[in-house]
Amino acid sequence: MPENHAALAAVVKINGPEKMDIRIDGRTDSDPIHKGGYDPNRKLSTTRATEIIKLLIPKFALASRHLSGSGYAEHYPTASNDTAEGRPMSRRVDTG
Repeated sequence: MPENHAALAAVVKINGPEKMDIRIDGRTDSDPIHKGGYDPNRKLSTTRATEIIKLLIPKFALASRHLSGSGYAEHYPTASNDTAEGRPMSRRVDTG
């Protein structure tokens, strides 16, 4: 995920680390997960959000009190979960 560090750094720079509250939303596609101990997809989406929070705290010196995370699983997809082309776009982490 190093390719996303620049985007995270830009969010921190714009908002300033001392005055921002950030919510991290993890997402998945609608395909059930049958490996890696992630069952259901909600656990995977929550883990995605948590991993970003664990990155933000030391890398950008953010206080944990300013960070929260949620997992939305396959809900609120970016593209259709009914197609092979759309599902990968729903596997993501959003900030709010």
